[in-house]
Amino acid sequence: MLDEVKDMVEVLQEEELFQDLPKEKLIDYAMQLVVARNIKSGLHGIETSVDNV
Repeated sequence: MLDEVKDMVEVLQEEELFQDLPKEKLIDYAMQLVVARNIKSGLHGIETSVDNV
């Protein structure tokens, strides 16, 4: 997950909207996005498993 957060920070730094944010805020936001994406992926996997039952 750490690599995913690092990648997300790099992506966010490229966006004009996030360029003025301090590094700590970027890291915090990146962690939230990665966690949300992982939860969404996990929920999709659960839905697929339920559909197969």
